[in-house]
Amino acid sequence: MKISYTLEQVINYLGTWSAVKNYRKTVGRDPLFGLTHKLQGHWKDSQSPKDVQTPIYLRLGIIK
Repeated sequence: MKISYTLEQVINYLGTWSAVKNYRKTVGRDPLFGLTHKLQGHWKDSQSPKDVQTPIYLRLGIIK
């Protein structure tokens, strides 16, 4: 899957992942805080969208 996101949109998307939500609840910290700062170095303008590509995995089965 390929989509154009701003830095804020990427971070907001990652924040919807259940693992991130569970980490926040369990540890009491946001694991995306450090990632945001690391990605800012690659996003010269955080409001400019960049192409973000991610694989899509499907698990399929047949029910008889």
